[in-house]
Amino acid sequence: MAAEEAGDLESALRYWEQAEPLLADEPENQAELRGMMLEVADKLGRTLSFEDSSVNQQPDTFEVPKASPAPGDTGKQVRVRVSLSPEARAAVSPGDTVFIFATAVEGPPMPLAAARYQVRELPLELTLDDSQAMMPQMRISAFDEVNVTAKISMSGTADASPDDRSSEAIRVALPTTGVVELVIR
Repeated sequence: MAAEEAGDLESALRYWEQAEPLLADEPENQAELRGMMLEVADKLGRTLSFEDSSVNQQPDTFEVPKASPAPGDTGKQVRVRVSLSPEARAAVSPGDTVFIFATAVEGPPMPLAAARYQVRELPLELTLDDSQAMMPQMRISAFDEVNVTAKISMSGTADASPDDRSSEAIRVALPTTGVVELVIR
């Protein structure tokens, strides 16, 4: 990911091609990696296909499959509805990248769960849960409160930029059954 964020798409794709077969026992992570690979390959003007062809989709239609609940799963998840204010809609492009993420209220700043979409897919509703964990040991189910937010990244990366457009961060106690409304302004 660091290579992609630094703009070195060739290296990013090369690293991900090496990592992809290692995730065969983790289908949700493999599918997410394949989606990132397809997106970078598209930017490089290349076409990728995968042996099992389960994720040979275009990047703008790629969806990360939901993981099956793990044994002892707490059911901690956050249902989120993301939309754009009229001002934001007028200022962004359909291909701009949208990140939706949950972070611990008290704990490390690394997202516990994150999802990536494009502006053209808004408004959308999704669930943030352990299947979108950035690191296996940092899962949403390990926390009682999270902050949930959405942003449009003008750079296309998760790194903060002054040009990004964001929603307010909403504090959520877990478990919850409601839907958190995020409006990107």
